[in-house]
Amino acid sequence: MGLIKPFDVIMQSLFDYKLPNQFISWKFVQPVHSPDLLRLNITQNRLGKIHPADLADVLEEMSLSEAADLLGDLPKAKAEGILNEMEKDIADDVKELLTHPEREAGGMMTTSYLSFRPSTTVKETLEKFRREAADVDLVYYLYVTDDEERLLGVVTLRDLILADQDNKLEDLMDERVISVKLDDKDDTIAEHFAKYAVTAIPVVDENERMQGTIIFKNLLEVVAPHLGQ
Repeated sequence: MGLIKPFDVIMQSLFDYKLPNQFISWKFVQPVHSPDLLRLNITQNRLGKIHPADLADVLEEMSLSEAADLLGDLPKAKAEGILNEMEKDIADDVKELLTHPEREAGGMMTTSYLSFRPSTTVKETLEKFRREAADVDLVYYLYVTDDEERLLGVVTLRDLILADQDNKLEDLMDERVISVKLDDKDDTIAEHFAKYAVTAIPVVDENERMQGTIIFKNLLEVVAPHLGQ
């Protein structure tokens, strides 16, 4: 925000103390269109000079998929140091994403989504939605899963808002859910987005248990650098 140099001058004049460069300057931050995403614009060797605790604070404000992409480009020891400084639940989700190749569904997905049981009422769903929507990457689709997290259906936010408060999700959900497997490649995923005109696709394992969801922009971020090659 332009305050580092003035603050440095004040610290030196009052306390004869030179401020170490541990702050993350806005010159290292690249603005993006979505207000809930933060992306660092900084070379890998300069990342190495920032304390892991400071980087962890920034990574916790990024989407899980972007945080995983950034950590995947760092040396293993540096990445592990940052993960150790992050909140455990967030770190666990990022670690899961790091186990999958970038150009497969598991590497593109986010584990931050909303899922509900089929017997949940519209009223109960909306109450949870209001509490948790600010902390998830995807809010337009709500997924319906059983007790073992097997994917049963999907409900759009529009249908939820228009439905009677006492209706259950099992009466609203569309069971014709288009999904991909963890190891499906980017070309298969792109074909699904084009064919079915959706903005997100859920990712399931071999037992149809939901693992995450791929938002269209995440696919573009992976595919765009390879176009024309």
